[in-house]
Amino acid sequence: MERLAHRPGAGVNGVAIELSHPAPERLDAVFTLPARGLVGLVGSTGSGKGRLLRAIAGLEPASGSIVAGQHDYAGRGPTRSPFSLVFPEPRLFEKLTVGANLRLARPREERTTSPEVILGALEIDELYGLRPAQLNPLQRQLAALARAALAATRLLLVSEPLLDGGTRQTFREKVADLAARLPYPVLMAAEDPQEAARLTDRLVLMDAGTARTQGPVNELMLRLDLPLCHHPGAATRVRGVVASHDDANDRTHVDNRGGRFSVPRLPLAPGKQTDVLVPSAGISLLARPPGAATSAASGLPVVVRELAKWNEEWIVTLTAPETALLARVSSRAKSELKLEPGRQVYALLGRVLPAWG
Repeated sequence: MERLAHRPGAGVNGVAIELSHPAPERLDAVFTLPARGLVGLVGSTGSGKGRLLRAIAGLEPASGSIVAGQHDYAGRGPTRSPFSLVFPEPRLFEKLTVGANLRLARPREERTTSPEVILGALEIDELYGLRPAQLNPLQRQLAALARAALAATRLLLVSEPLLDGGTRQTFREKVADLAARLPYPVLMAAEDPQEAARLTDRLVLMDAGTARTQGPVNELMLRLDLPLCHHPGAATRVRGVVASHDDANDRTHVDNRGGRFSVPRLPLAPGKQTDVLVPSAGISLLARPPGAATSAASGLPVVVRELAKWNEEWIVTLTAPETALLARVSSRAKSELKLEPGRQVYALLGRVLPAWG
């Protein structure tokens, strides 16, 4: 990964991270987080996401620098760091109420956002008088998130939570809501890139202990030399404008110059700009426009940009005006469709999801 030209004390707009540690617990991470907003830290199990978060928080050894503003915070240790980590399992004092747990969260520097902003985003007021044993798993994780956010002043780190699928999704939506209100960045780990891409347009990719690259979702997803395009959860974001609502089917139609995308009903008025997420799984390619029996909204004319063999499949990147897609096809389909860069085909979309923010 390209090294950053910064030096401690020079001033950084965001958080510039440059950390390393030798094998066997290898770590090599060089990237810069924006001044605020949510960033997804993606990678497979064992890629080093958790180790990186713990190293930034000062809980694991690493050499290098972590520069925010005019200061290098590397090596300060967890008790003096302005960064807070939400662990995979909530760490709360079991004998104290949620309110008492939150009152113990003391920032190491002058607080950069009010407690009301943090607690208002997470909506956990009704939990203040309860003890952790009285909470369900999601409530416990939200209480731990609130405590970490109250202690952070420069960066909030969120581990992959030990929650089931639906509950984990709700928790991450709360993280995204909170990140939109904080004056510092939030780095959130996610093994499934689709979960991260739905909530943020910026990713950092971890692979074998190395932060290989960072950038917008589509830039990383469409790179055939990176492992993200191989993941079953690979997806791209598409920006469009709300065109209309289908009240009978509780759907919203989002249009751009590439075509129309149908998603579950959005609380947005026609004319509002929004992003949708198009998973690679479920995309089918046709040589000719779909017939009348197929929804015209799902048959997008696209052009093949690149192809790469992956196991028994081919990964195909596709483009249309204001649209970039990723698809998987068999070797037989590649041959029958005569797929090659520059060829026009038609994409039948499977499930399309609303994207956050």
